[in-house]
Amino acid sequence: MSDLLGPLLPYIGLPAQPEGNLRLAITLLAWLVVALLVSAAMSVGRRVSLRTGTDYDDVLLHRIRAPLGVAFLFAVIADALSPWGVAALGRAIRTATTIGLIYAIVWLVQRLVIDVVLHLAQRRAASSATSIDDILVPIVRSVIRPITFGIGTMFALEAAGLPIAGAALLVGGASFVLAFALQSTLEDVFGGVGLVVDTPFAVGDVLRLEDGTLCQVAGLGMRVTRLYNAHDHSIITHSNRGLVQQAIVNLSRPTPDMGLTIRVQVARDSDTRLVWERLTEAGLAHPWTLGDTAKKLPAMRRRMDRLVRVRDYRRAFHTIKDLQRVAAEGDLVQAVERLAGHIVEAASRSNVLERGGFTRDERSLVDADLDRLRLHVREVKRSLAVWLLMVRYTYVEGRFCTLTPDAEQRLEDAVRAAQVAGRNDGNQTLERIHALIDDHFATGFTRVAAYAAAAKGWVEAALEGVAAAPPICLPGNTPHDEAYFLTQRQEAHIYEAGFAAGLTDRAHGGIPDIDQVEEYLALFAEWNKKMQILDSRVRDLVTDTRRSGGVRLDERLHDLRRWLGSDFKENTPEWKYPRTPLVGIGDRLTYELKVYVDNVKLSHFTRVAQAESQIRLDVLHLLRDQSPAVTFEGD
Repeated sequence: MSDLLGPLLPYIGLPAQPEGNLRLAITLLAWLVVALLVSAAMSVGRRVSLRTGTDYDDVLLHRIRAPLGVAFLFAVIADALSPWGVAALGRAIRTATTIGLIYAIVWLVQRLVIDVVLHLAQRRAASSATSIDDILVPIVRSVIRPITFGIGTMFALEAAGLPIAGAALLVGGASFVLAFALQSTLEDVFGGVGLVVDTPFAVGDVLRLEDGTLCQVAGLGMRVTRLYNAHDHSIITHSNRGLVQQAIVNLSRPTPDMGLTIRVQVARDSDTRLVWERLTEAGLAHPWTLGDTAKKLPAMRRRMDRLVRVRDYRRAFHTIKDLQRVAAEGDLVQAVERLAGHIVEAASRSNVLERGGFTRDERSLVDADLDRLRLHVREVKRSLAVWLLMVRYTYVEGRFCTLTPDAEQRLEDAVRAAQVAGRNDGNQTLERIHALIDDHFATGFTRVAAYAAAAKGWVEAALEGVAAAPPICLPGNTPHDEAYFLTQRQEAHIYEAGFAAGLTDRAHGGIPDIDQVEEYLALFAEWNKKMQILDSRVRDLVTDTRRSGGVRLDERLHDLRRWLGSDFKENTPEWKYPRTPLVGIGDRLTYELKVYVDNVKLSHFTRVAQAESQIRLDVLHLLRDQSPAVTFEGD
């Protein structure tokens, strides 16, 4: 430092080449001035960063402070001791400070990469359409420390006077020996590389292994993959080599639904039409199975009658919320179908118009198509936000979500009287129970309908951006790392509106199960990312089209249409609706009730098992308790 200041020293009455204690004093004073300037700059930078809308600068200034201070200290010591570098002790101290400076820089680089660069990459991965970055970021995070430490060690060895070439030769020889000793480990590492390249699954996907185990991918590393076993509530650490060699069924792709088959045998002389109708009714009436919304809603309402008949009041009351959820999902499906239909029409029109180039009038037609495209995307966002709020309500528990003990007793007495009156006619009993439900559950129907209407109003106000709009989390508009805190504000608003309390408020009703809270937040994060990707794709398509004059617009629209069906929301094909084929004719007729259970990741991965048990019970009531009864056996 004194050499750098040499030309300026004569102006203040000091020699240009100071020596001894004077040189040390000038060096320390100069570094003190630099330290004060850097500290002032850091303070100013911190004040400025607090006023920005991002936290990257806050994290950057906070995380580099310690390693930068250590590096600065070693730099001061090395510079101050440079005149004494001839003596053996001085050389040793200077070498030690240089090595310390190298490792301080390594520390600084690690913090910059892990806490800033990878943090930015992780945010980008949260809203990107590909799954490679979701896998790659955690792997880079796990290997960045040993890599930077190894590079720093090479420079430290050189500073200590050891030749890097010799060290590299030693490392190479050791690696050659270790390659044989750690052959299986290296196979696991290359298996991890294969998983990154091929991406057969991503973190969060549900897999079925060869042994039938149902697992969710909890983390992917270079050597092992961590799987969450929902059945045992445990973490399985599986080698990547073993996963690559398995035939893995990814239940999350293309959609997270799963087929379920229930075999039923009935008497040979049974009315085949009647059996088909009742089995199909059981499959269609369950709230977790896929089906035509127009047929599913009445079937679910009829299932309420059967639940009340067997005194399952809690599940019957919960069906009121499921009815609104399924209706909201039906609105979402229709919004997506309208968007897909418009994309196909716009692509076909663009394909015809762009031949020979667009005229001014034709360009106006294209602009109108793009404007309508954005309106359709807005409708999808509106329907999606309402559906997510209705999903949230199905988790909520509290005094407004069930019958009081007195009301339950009155209903039970009324059901018993209805059964006595219609003892010889099961259908008449169900008709009486249907009327009882309309009466005894009237408060529940009214309250759930009020919540659904309020949810639509909240979403509309949030989309319009009106003054004092409710703090509703709109999918596509919610930053990934702030979703939890924004959800808490949303819950506070819902509580103030009179619809139960916050997510984990047991006292006044809410979502008391922390696993359900995490499940709902994960579901919102999944759809938030999908909506962000849809918004981004449409925004880029509109911008590029107006900039380039519509070149290849038809191809880009078709790509968007394919992505919409494969990665956003599938338009459920009819072959996934409940089916009841006759598969065996012998002493008895054998039917198979085939249904698809929606989103097997929910309900703590027990949806399929729960749905199977509940559908079997409903089949029992439909065949045995309704008139005419059907003699049957089940598998």
